[in-house]
Amino acid sequence: MSNPQSKKCKNIVDPTTKVPFPGNIIPADRISNFALKFAQFVPPANALDRLSPGVNRLANPSIVSDWNQWSARADHNISSRDSAFYRFIWVSEPFFQPAINPGGGSNNPLAGQNFSAGWTHILSPELVNTFHAGWNKGTWQQTAEFAGGKVNYPQLLGLQNTSANPLDWQIPGVSLVGYSALGGPAFALGDNDQNIQFNNTLIYHHKKHNLRFGGEYRYIKYFDLSDSPGSPQLTFGGNFTGSSLGDLLLGIPSSASGFQGVGTSNWRQNLYAVYASDSYNVLANFTLNIGIGWEYKSPIREINNEMAIFDFQTLKLLLAGKDFHGSPVDPFYGGYKPQLGFAWRPFGANQTVIRSGFGIYYESEKSNDLTQGISQNPPFIFKPNLTAGSIPTLSTNTLFPPIDITAPIPTSLELSTRLKHEKPPYAPEWNFTIERQFAKDWLVQVAYQGASLIRGGTYEQGNPARYDPTGTIPIQARRLYPAIGDIKVATTGGHGYYHGGTLSGKKRFSNGFSLDAHYTLARSIDDSTNEIDNTDFPLIGRKGDRGPSDIDIRHMFVASYIYELPIGNGRRFLNADGIVNALVGGWQLSGITSFISGAPDKVVLPGNWLNIGSRISARPNCVADPNNSSFSDNVRNNGLLYFNTAALQLPPLFTPGNCGRNVLRSPGINNWDMSFHKQNRINERLSLQTRIELFNVWNHAQWQIFSSRSGGGYTYGQPGFGNASFGHITAARDPRVIQLAMKFMF
Repeated sequence: MSNPQSKKCKNIVDPTTKVPFPGNIIPADRISNFALKFAQFVPPANALDRLSPGVNRLANPSIVSDWNQWSARADHNISSRDSAFYRFIWVSEPFFQPAINPGGGSNNPLAGQNFSAGWTHILSPELVNTFHAGWNKGTWQQTAEFAGGKVNYPQLLGLQNTSANPLDWQIPGVSLVGYSALGGPAFALGDNDQNIQFNNTLIYHHKKHNLRFGGEYRYIKYFDLSDSPGSPQLTFGGNFTGSSLGDLLLGIPSSASGFQGVGTSNWRQNLYAVYASDSYNVLANFTLNIGIGWEYKSPIREINNEMAIFDFQTLKLLLAGKDFHGSPVDPFYGGYKPQLGFAWRPFGANQTVIRSGFGIYYESEKSNDLTQGISQNPPFIFKPNLTAGSIPTLSTNTLFPPIDITAPIPTSLELSTRLKHEKPPYAPEWNFTIERQFAKDWLVQVAYQGASLIRGGTYEQGNPARYDPTGTIPIQARRLYPAIGDIKVATTGGHGYYHGGTLSGKKRFSNGFSLDAHYTLARSIDDSTNEIDNTDFPLIGRKGDRGPSDIDIRHMFVASYIYELPIGNGRRFLNADGIVNALVGGWQLSGITSFISGAPDKVVLPGNWLNIGSRISARPNCVADPNNSSFSDNVRNNGLLYFNTAALQLPPLFTPGNCGRNVLRSPGINNWDMSFHKQNRINERLSLQTRIELFNVWNHAQWQIFSSRSGGGYTYGQPGFGNASFGHITAARDPRVIQLAMKFMF
């Protein structure tokens, strides 16, 4: 930035005088302590002349993964009428995901234990009872690479009033508009959950009826760690000096978020369910399936009353044990789940079958989602969200201001809530299938599947501000509730649907060959796929976010096959025994071939573009379709540029763009996995199995791009602004991998 003769040089404006610094050099005494200390965590450029424009660092850090599991099972035939089984599974999977910048990786340890037992009792030839009991314990955590140690990195960099939890002591996250993100991840997350489960099913087969009656009880214990953002997150947008690097050097972020308090909580929940069903053979060629179920899941509660929920009627925080008892959310008793289906052989023979079914299923929301709106609040947790607007009102020298827990809640804090009377999500699903068997070994199936998601879970901004194109009106003066800051609403306001048709062909194994191939043409539309979804709601309403789902895969072809090579003893070629058969005979080829079109993604603008509240993303203007085959089909010849970046343009600052949600399409998959397998029998007791496995056999480049569906979006960029690699391929899936395995069995 200090070379005025360079054509790439930008004028760095002094925000106090509104004119460029003399010589375009920031004086040493104006550089912030935060920037001086943070410089040690900026990785050096090592590939200025080897990569596409905008990318200057190449690294391939190793993923560290370990996996251990053991299991034991015992089966016991107690008598001619009674049998039982017992099973225990233990698993440990520590995992480290690296990053190319210091501290940017994450530790993800995972461990689990499971015990289950079952008892089957034959009451009579027509009446059988099965009983199962189970216990499951799972532990998961996701923390930053440098977290959990003795060094408090936020304090080391001069930030004040940050989290006292060592798991939050990672390098603060720094977002520089126009450059890749630096620092550590924003969160320390984890859970330890235990489930105890009992279920019983009574099966009664009488004449044309096959009746089932059952019930289940589940006791859920959930210990949660949710420090997000546990470590400070600072965004330098270039709003004040004309360069995000200039803003960083002066220590004047455009927005900052932090975390204070204890993000742990201990939850309990119960589930009760009953059902009845009948498979009724109405005619010899027509079977009717009827069922009804009912499920009740008690509202989740924190056993130490560490709950607080924001009430929109009183505009106050309600505290557990004082303003309410138990859970603040109403119970829902209407969880009825009817099901109806049939199977029909219309022509009297067995070659053609028509099937159809309809059912209603209640979605089981994750415990973490259920607790978010009633636990992330003062006086237990304080989450300041600070924005600067059009003038630099924030400074790394004074972040973060102290919080007086006895004073009224400042507007800089984000509050959380759920809607007291909301109902759980559910999904009606339906299907229609025609099957036809021919030539003894072949089966062709044509199927249609449909589903609708009603009241899908999502997070929203409950206190947005009006747009201010001038950038001069303070955000609090524009909010729905000016005396309150951001409100994160965990709600069930999403809606979507899925329609898909599948053509399948199957060949049972015969004459040394089997095949199972499927092609699906589908479309999935919704207004919120991820549970964490940044949207413009409620400013433009949910209808404005209606578009392709994050899981909208339009085309999918998958085929699996097995082929016994006709070589060796008893085969067509080299029909001989001895050494020839031992080396080249008896080989079997199997494989999976996949052609899958790419998933969609949305484009968001960097920084706090709209300045109307957290969890509201800004989008660019769409002036053309960015998905152009002249780019995606010529990636190697155009500098790894995958889509037409000129189709997306910046709207004026503090003004929303016209792009819809998920307007981009990521690269698809073209992959072949194969294996060669041979079994050599040494004698009646001993055998040797040899396997040669090839993944991505043809070494086809499987490009990767976009946001990996993190709930945010793919950040817009142009030279000197936004995502430095905008529009370019940034990674690829694994190249060809060859494995050799041998197993000795006795």
